[in-house]
Amino acid sequence: GSSMTSSTSDTYRRTTEIIYRKYRPYAERIAGVLEAQQKKLDGMRSDARAKTFDCSIIIPVWNNLSLTTQCLTALAEVTQGVSYEVIIVDNHSTDDTPAFLAGLGGDVTVITNQENLGFAKACNQGAQAAKGEYLVFLNNDTIPQAGWLSALVDEVKAHSDVAVVGSKLLYEDGTIQHAGVAFSREFLMPYHMYPGVPANAPMVSRRRELQCVTAACMLIRRQVFAQVGGFDEGYKNGFEDVDLCLKIGEKNWRIVYQPHSTVIHLESRTPGRKAHEEENTNRFRERWGNAWWITDEDLLHFDDGYSVHTHLKDGILGYTLYLMNDPGVQAERALVADVQRATALKNQEKVVPLLKRVDQWPADAWILRWGASLSEGIGHHELAVPFWKRVLLLKNDPQARLALAKHALETGAIKEADSHLTSLLQAEPAHGEGWLLRGILAMQLNAYRDAEQAFEQAKQAGANSRKAMLGLVMAAMGDNRAEAAWSHVTSLCAEHPDDEECIHWMLKCGTTLQRWDALASRLSSFVVRNPGNIAMRFALAGVLLRAGRRADAQREYEWLRAMVPTFEGMDELAKQLAESERPLVPNHAA
Repeated sequence: GSSMTSSTSDTYRRTTEIIYRKYRPYAERIAGVLEAQQKKLDGMRSDARAKTFDCSIIIPVWNNLSLTTQCLTALAEVTQGVSYEVIIVDNHSTDDTPAFLAGLGGDVTVITNQENLGFAKACNQGAQAAKGEYLVFLNNDTIPQAGWLSALVDEVKAHSDVAVVGSKLLYEDGTIQHAGVAFSREFLMPYHMYPGVPANAPMVSRRRELQCVTAACMLIRRQVFAQVGGFDEGYKNGFEDVDLCLKIGEKNWRIVYQPHSTVIHLESRTPGRKAHEEENTNRFRERWGNAWWITDEDLLHFDDGYSVHTHLKDGILGYTLYLMNDPGVQAERALVADVQRATALKNQEKVVPLLKRVDQWPADAWILRWGASLSEGIGHHELAVPFWKRVLLLKNDPQARLALAKHALETGAIKEADSHLTSLLQAEPAHGEGWLLRGILAMQLNAYRDAEQAFEQAKQAGANSRKAMLGLVMAAMGDNRAEAAWSHVTSLCAEHPDDEECIHWMLKCGTTLQRWDALASRLSSFVVRNPGNIAMRFALAGVLLRAGRRADAQREYEWLRAMVPTFEGMDELAKQLAESERPLVPNHAA
């Protein structure tokens, strides 16, 4: 590495400074010597600042000095053939780490934070300070092996379209900890492939292009890192690397697992590493949950001769790999692999014909559910129906029942919808979404009391509270019980004051009950917060007029006439305002 050369240069510069200071009285006696010495020192400092490297190795640390020392020692011993600097970002360590880092020299930069800012922020800080052409993110709980860095650099130098390269990571016992990342059919969640297999197994010993590799040891082109905005600092020590890789993939860069780069990884030795797992998972799903093209686990394992069999045991999702020897199994799994090959290209024209061959898919409920979800994800809801029906042939599946009940309701197949919902709620009496659909079905049959009971059950079962409450409002209005509807809708609007649909139903209830003052107050507040909502401003004008507040109604009308003179109903509103100016006829019922 370059650390020996740099260390020698720094030592030479510091020695020169000491000598110049020591002999300054003599130099002052000779004209021009001090100026020449200063010029020499400035040149040496400029050379140091201008130095560039092949790689900037960025290591975030927080305590665990023994791990950091072990990592740096191994790095210095085995890293050859590549010039590099080391940037250590200390996230406010409270052990002996700060003192140790203060004593480091050579091409080592230490960034010290006054609090633990997390992995993503620390890595971004390191990238900001980097001088290397490539950034290398390395955990301090790793032990680099010989040739680890040159293999990463050789990969990007040989392939101009590769932006990210990940290493083979091993457990302490020499088995695989990371050989690339696959994305599951269930929730599109990422996981490490082939954990625990021997390090020299064929499927972990070949270069492969993937969607993601771990940042425990990851090289990335510096300009690409900047292009996608670096790590998302909204994640807290989890999913940052997955999110980063997917962002890079969206820019059409390639990501490679390079097994010739090997690193031992003492995984998750930092306390609190998993403390934000649920929060990170939710953030990841919000960002990527609708990315129907991500799933690739069947394709990746099929290419190695394996089929993936998902299972749920004690509430924990897992999978088992089986070597494919049966030609029938190979043909079925080849079809699924072809689908994932087409989705990776986001090529719906190739995906749709493969989805239509549903009868040739494996008789595996997990795979069939994914086929249904994929159909819905690309907007072909009709293609999902045969998948759900095949699932039901294998098991009484709540997700399939719910999906088929929805489809039946949408197509007017009331008896079919009723049959699916009955089966669903018998199997799972507390299925909130099932009760919501039961309420909608009852509404279609004008069975408003049944609908009300169903929506109450949905609410109790933890279904979407807004939908359940709206259902209660609609059921009460359908049953001509406006007072009950008003009670529900006022509670609803208190929870969702800026929800236009909720306000719409309040208008309907309030108009029926002639609650003009209450409506005027609620609509006025809504319009103040949502001044661009023309429909509600128009409704407010009418409510104000009926509440006897003609001047306020006139003001709203004039605003509407100035802003949207052609809005439907403006002429009628003007007519009503004009009529309200006439003196009332004594005893007139109006």
